[in-house]
Amino acid sequence: MASVALALAARYCAMNGVTPSSERAASAVGEGTSGAFICPVRVRDRATRLKWLQYGTACGRLGEGRFTMTSAYKAAAIERLGSVAAAALVVNAVAEAVGVAWSAVYIVMLMNFDRLPLRTVELWETAGYVGFVQVGVFWIVAVIVGRWIYRASANTHASIRRLETSPAWAVGWYFIPFANLWKPFEAMSGIVRANLPSGTAQPPMTMWWTLWLTASISGGIAGNIVKRASSLEMLMVGNGLTIVSGLAGLGAALCMRQIVQKVTDGQSIRKSIEVF
Repeated sequence: MASVALALAARYCAMNGVTPSSERAASAVGEGTSGAFICPVRVRDRATRLKWLQYGTACGRLGEGRFTMTSAYKAAAIERLGSVAAAALVVNAVAEAVGVAWSAVYIVMLMNFDRLPLRTVELWETAGYVGFVQVGVFWIVAVIVGRWIYRASANTHASIRRLETSPAWAVGWYFIPFANLWKPFEAMSGIVRANLPSGTAQPPMTMWWTLWLTASISGGIAGNIVKRASSLEMLMVGNGLTIVSGLAGLGAALCMRQIVQKVTDGQSIRKSIEVF
């Protein structure tokens, strides 16, 4: 098996612009073989280095610059983390539903503001703390799901194949303005494709991302409107968009839960097959 891998590596050297070099040569070394097989190569450009990564090589410069054919990531159990992430997403969906109901009641109160007793208005002002609880729940869920995304990506890199997006960036793209409009979807799509055969039922990726973008964009607009509102009408518009954001966020959480469950199951099945 090792000789086959070495032969493929040597062929890859010849086909993809990796040429011999005596100066600062890099070597593709086959470990665990009885014979010494070293293909001295120089990786000439970034595109070729990326191809090496996609072939499952960790391009770490050791000594005279040897490239060892080992993964930079280690596979780890994901079942418990997947269960926690799935449960957290249900909690997030419930929190979104509560927020939607709260905003709907708020709109009704604004429509009847002149007829509300003072005690009701004062009580409603203190109820604003519900929003802080929602934000806290969101970030706790975000941390848990972010850990799951990293682990699912790292396991894929280690056990199946190299992805274009590293585990760190599979999470990090969510925090980069403009790039977070499509890069997280690309990263998640790569994880799903690698872990689920094409013949199996696929999770609702497009629906998840559409709902996620809808929730994020409408939520941001709603927040700005509410902060700058100078009339009851503007407050009602802002809370109307908050309802849209909450409903989309609820749907996105449930779709993401399906993704988490299917990828976790896929990696668990692969792990059991490899052990068997």
